[in-house]
Amino acid sequence: MGRTVNRPRVKIPLKTDKHKYQIFRDQVDEAVKAKCIHERPVIDDDSFVQRYTELTEIITSVATSVFGHTKPYVKRAEVITNGKIKGILTDLKHVGGAIRFEKSGRIARVSLKARDLHMRALGDFARGASDIPFVQYLTRKRKRLYKSLFAERSKEIILRARVGDRQRIAAALKSGSTRKFVHLSDFIPFPLAINDLDDPERLVCDPEGVKSTT
Repeated sequence: MGRTVNRPRVKIPLKTDKHKYQIFRDQVDEAVKAKCIHERPVIDDDSFVQRYTELTEIITSVATSVFGHTKPYVKRAEVITNGKIKGILTDLKHVGGAIRFEKSGRIARVSLKARDLHMRALGDFARGASDIPFVQYLTRKRKRLYKSLFAERSKEIILRARVGDRQRIAAALKSGSTRKFVHLSDFIPFPLAINDLDDPERLVCDPEGVKSTT
């Protein structure tokens, strides 16, 4: 059997909203009278089921209208980061600024650290006697950083998964809950994502796209 979809529950009024109970009662009575439910006697199973169904629909509808629903809990996505990842992200930001600075004819306003990186990279580029344009040199540098970022995030995800497994096993051995060991449905891991080299706001998730980007 598939998992039952949990519907939001009807919100219980606060002490300051107790007047809503009377509004609820009045609206239920009005809906019952409007459908003349009270005038139809219950004489057999069918009439009972019909009465039960109609009252349930009225009560549920009015409760939703008067009280509203509770907001479902949304688990915040865990940020995969560590010291190395933060450092790589900082370097990517500076390289991006250096690329923008170079493409603008060196007139764009960028951070001082991006300017410093641009100057150092320009020196390395001149000493290397490269046969490619300087912008392409910077782009390759950014691509190498993305490869490092992808690798570090992968290692951090695996490390956290192993630590989490060890903690759950240790807790179970100490008579803790084993509930988290049971998967009610097939587990499908989310693909790792990276930013597109040309458009940092776009995420690349498909395997071939990740492969070509890195």
